[in-house]
Amino acid sequence: MLQRVQTIFMLVASVLLGSLILFPIDQFASASGIYELTWLSVNDVTDLENKIEIERFVPLTTLIVLSLALNLTAIFLYKHRHLQMRLVGIACGIEVGLCAVLIFLSYINSNTLGANFHFAFSFLTPIAAAVLDILAYRRISDDEELIRSLDRLR
Repeated sequence: MLQRVQTIFMLVASVLLGSLILFPIDQFASASGIYELTWLSVNDVTDLENKIEIERFVPLTTLIVLSLALNLTAIFLYKHRHLQMRLVGIACGIEVGLCAVLIFLSYINSNTLGANFHFAFSFLTPIAAAVLDILAYRRISDDEELIRSLDRLR
């Protein structure tokens, strides 16, 4: 059923992952300019009218879109709890990997561009989404146990 708590957990995780698409992930400031890490690439935003794309990151884009798609798909698989648990577990693993990729890319880009490395709020969104997916997994598992216990009573 769509009105379950695990649906809310997966929906909030999807919103958090969607925020990575809508907003810049990190910004770097150096003597040569201001750079912005987005879900697609690193851009030079020194001149706001002419954003220059420096480097494109296909793995980052793939991880964000895949994790978002798995969470949104899992929301509507409430009749197939085993498959829903698998998808949520895979999405959780991808989100942990996404966090590692974000930190790696920010560290590498800060060294390449000669800027200072700092943690942004957006580094916490994949971790928060992974925690919400773990909570959803536990609630789906509890529902599955409840259904099995009711089947035994029949």
